[in-house]
Amino acid sequence: MNPAVKEKWVNALATYPQTRMRLRSDTGFCCLGVLCDLYAKETGKGEWKQWSGGGWDFRIGNQGSSTSLPWQVAEWAGLDSSNPLVAGLRLSDHNDGYDYIGPEHAPKSFEEIAHLIQEGL
Repeated sequence: MNPAVKEKWVNALATYPQTRMRLRSDTGFCCLGVLCDLYAKETGKGEWKQWSGGGWDFRIGNQGSSTSLPWQVAEWAGLDSSNPLVAGLRLSDHNDGYDYIGPEHAPKSFEEIAHLIQEGL
């Protein structure tokens, strides 16, 4: 991962409200959504478009996503995946959690996710 982008992402996670199950909602962002927002601010490319289901797509040209990184964002960040694997799970799984499986799969806070990104990417 690009070290400069990683540092900005880790720091930004402390300033964004967190949501689950989508890149962005009316109340917050998932960890991947924060990276999309940083991409837009840093490059001047991409925009958020609200859809009727209460969520937002991050769009670059005619391509968009509501649950994973567009390839342009992943490439800019130096990632090899639109949903990177860290500590055995995809980042979205750390963010959203699967606590019905067991407490070790409970959703993680942005502080915990920032640590995983710092150590694992």
